[in-house]
Amino acid sequence: MAKQNWQQDAPHAQQPGNQANVSQPGRQRRMRFVEEDVKTQYAGLFNVGFGAEEVLLFFCNPSVDPGVIKVESKVAMSLKNAKRLAVTLGKLLSQYEAANGVIDISAPQPAADESQ
Repeated sequence: MAKQNWQQDAPHAQQPGNQANVSQPGRQRRMRFVEEDVKTQYAGLFNVGFGAEEVLLFFCNPSVDPGVIKVESKVAMSLKNAKRLAVTLGKLLSQYEAANGVIDISAPQPAADESQ
């Protein structure tokens, strides 16, 4: 898989150790995300949980054993970052659906029995 480098504008105030800019919330800084040595995994299933101050995201796939789900990776994040993720995903999906049509997430219907 090809390496991806992407950039995002981020407020200075959210940068660790950048106390001089905390009083200037409108300032932006270019950040570069580097994805070296990152393993990409597909998750066919997911689950979420939360504690007093964090949200847990579980990315999973079915196992060969019936009734067993294999957790491939787990991510813990703050409640604020979880809300930011939800808002960002909502915007992304709205843009996708505006360009490509509504994504159907209804449960699959069982195949009709054609033997009759």
